[in-house]
Amino acid sequence: MTKAKEKPRAYSRTTHGLRDILFDEIERMRGDDADPTRASAVANLSRQIIATAKVEIEFHRAIADLAEKGSNVSLGTLALGSS
Repeated sequence: MTKAKEKPRAYSRTTHGLRDILFDEIERMRGDDADPTRASAVANLSRQIIATAKVEIEFHRAIADLAEKGSNVSLGTLALGSS
């Protein structure tokens, strides 16, 4: 008997949502739904997202330094993704 596919859970495109995804994958790896290839792909994508977030943080720090020196700058958001 084939297990019915569940609709993927919706996650927010934030660091909190990324943590939720990673913990869900860890739970899957510990259960009957283990797929090492999928877990590896999720981990690799997560590393890329984290690397992008680090670049964004460095950018915001640079902008903050310019603002402290009197430059007219504005900061955006650190939320990941477009929504």
